[in-house]
Amino acid sequence: MICFRCLQNLICPCFPQEDEKRLEQAVKISREQNPRFHIQEIPPLDPICKKTRTILSKWENLADDKKDQATNPTAQDRFYDSSVISHRISGRLDLKLPTDRVFLCIDDENVMQSIAIVENDGPGLFISDGRSLSIKYLASHPNNIRHSVNSKEKSRVPGAGTALVHHIFQTCIKEGKDGVLLQPIDSSTGFYQKLGFYNGWIHMSISSEEIRLLSENTK
Repeated sequence: MICFRCLQNLICPCFPQEDEKRLEQAVKISREQNPRFHIQEIPPLDPICKKTRTILSKWENLADDKKDQATNPTAQDRFYDSSVISHRISGRLDLKLPTDRVFLCIDDENVMQSIAIVENDGPGLFISDGRSLSIKYLASHPNNIRHSVNSKEKSRVPGAGTALVHHIFQTCIKEGKDGVLLQPIDSSTGFYQKLGFYNGWIHMSISSEEIRLLSENTK
């Protein structure tokens, strides 16, 4: 089985030093997970999606407000992207695509803190018949974005996006997928790199082998 990374002369599945550093960082973050979350998967046709769209609309407006409060371009870009992704997820939920899977991250006060839309049969990471889970969109509550604008935000609940991604990792393993892939916006690339994703030419990805390695090192 030939890996796309080998074909691109990038990084092969044998985890050389460059890969080890990436995964060591991901292990550290995995050990620091916030245990207060639970993940719920709902089908696109579930009535709860209507309520979720209402929440996303509030996130979109809140992110716009915080963008206006931010004083530097980087922060403004992050809140702008947060608004755009919330809007896109809401529009995607309206489509009710049968291939979409909707994952919600709920905190211990029953408040939605992050949401992801995952395509069940994304392209495989290897030249084989295997398939991957493809994260199409992931958004977190704008209050959770790390920035001085949120430094005094009492309702800030960090770690929701990370918890959601780790749940998708475990879903990938349970369902025997090749791995998880995505095409992030620029402002979120660093977030996914810290979680163990490799930044390839076309998309970011993490293989099921790497996910297992992360799981073994965080037990």
